Amino acid sequence: MIIAYIDEHKDRFGIEPICRLLSQHGIQIAPSTYHARRTEPVIEAELGGAYAVNTLLDLHRANRGVHGSRTGWHALRRAGHVVGRDQVARLMRIAGVEGIRRGKHHTITTQGTRKRPETQISSTGSGMRPRPRISGGSRISFMYGRWPGSFTYLS
Repeated sequence: MIIAYIDEHKDRFGIEPICRLLSQHGIQIAPSTYHARRTEPVIEAELGGAYAVNTLLDLHRANRGVHGSRTGWHALRRAGHVVGRDQVARLMRIAGVEGIRRGKHHTITTQGTRKRPETQISSTGSGMRPRPRISGGSRISFMYGRWPGSFTYLS
């Protein structure tokens, strides 16, 4: 398809400027690749792979896009196509389609705006803990200088 596009417009713009422009828009093709494709015919395996991807996409869309590689493989076999299971997974990756995953789904609709409390590393090295609410310099001044309550001695 890209080769046909370049063939249509090469007389007006040239091959190298077209390839440069296509590369800027995310379609990577070098002029040497174009010339190599023009001199050699399409490989039978690539053509068969393209037909298999097209068939897989048709079946995937017909089944509302829920088939993964394993169920897609079974659907292709029921349709009369002989394709390996791993090949179906590879073709699905090429086509950019995925099946539905089982389990609980978490849909995030908005970003959270809640602030997380500041944390510090605990002195025992057991992980993170929240900072104390009483302002104090070091741990020692916290222990001997300021206590959140008072002690009453009863005799």
